[in-house]
Amino acid sequence: MIIRIIKTISIILLTASAIIALIYNLKDNGQISIYGKITLLIVIISSLATIVLEILQQKKEKEKERLQEAKEEAEQKILSQIQENITNANYSLIPFRLFYTLKHTTDDSIIEKHFKDISGYRSKKKNDILKFIGSGKLGTGYNLEEETPNESICTLQDSNKLKIISAEAEKEKKTVIKKLSRCKIEVYKQDELTTPDIILESNNRQTITELRLYDNWIYQDGIINIWNIKYKNERVYGLSDFKNSRLKINVHFLKPSLIDWKSPPRFINLHLYFGSEPLNLLYFSKIDLENNQKSQKGNPMNGILHFGNELAEELFSSLELEFDIQITDEIFNNQIRQYSS
Repeated sequence: MIIRIIKTISIILLTASAIIALIYNLKDNGQISIYGKITLLIVIISSLATIVLEILQQKKEKEKERLQEAKEEAEQKILSQIQENITNANYSLIPFRLFYTLKHTTDDSIIEKHFKDISGYRSKKKNDILKFIGSGKLGTGYNLEEETPNESICTLQDSNKLKIISAEAEKEKKTVIKKLSRCKIEVYKQDELTTPDIILESNNRQTITELRLYDNWIYQDGIINIWNIKYKNERVYGLSDFKNSRLKINVHFLKPSLIDWKSPPRFINLHLYFGSEPLNLLYFSKIDLENNQKSQKGNPMNGILHFGNELAEELFSSLELEFDIQITDEIFNNQIRQYSS
């Protein structure tokens, strides 16, 4: 750019010098002769033409450079997309699984019904003189909680019993299992919460792996394996799409009890599993979960059903638990693990 400016200034100065010289050399008795005027005009036109041609040449070269930069930028974008697709193919999004630990409670009679025959259970109704005092680690994986129960500490892992209790929960009976009627995960790669780039939905397809009782608190471990997945664009999506994205996990509980409204369920663990062997795991810390989840009243009919009074609203409303977080570079770089199951 500097060279072009210097070149243009040089042409202007040379032209000015030539014009001044002609004015002084082509004078006849102190006046410029006709021949001198014609010569001077030719020099001026020639100089102007040279300057215009130089300016046009500079514009042409500048446009050429702009097109070359645009071409290189487009090629770089294509290469980046290819690289991202290769990365996503290597770190696939599917199959996708969600593991969670849910902390909740229910009526004492329901707790006694399902835990009374399990070692470590002490019913308040028995008025035991000797109460169990101890501590235990809660949570599976990365978030462990220390609890010191006063009356009960027991674990239900029997798969057959868990299936029976799950079947009762499916029939909307009160049990120690909190039934997730719907789970929806949305991923937004842009700041605006308009159209999600990735949507994962599952309707009541959870598998309960363990129940732990600490006094009246139940810690429910569950896995959701089956998902309906929708993408905003037709391209390869993978784990890298979660980086610097907004993640929303929303679960619904139908027919919540009064206890659920007073002491809403809370996530203690959330683990997102991606791909096949080896699995890629994105987990969330205790602080992540404490600061980014909330419970609220929801409408199971998605706004279609309108309630006439508070009693009807209480009977037909669902309880929503929402986890909403920005997956920062720190979370993405430090809270992803790879392992073989």
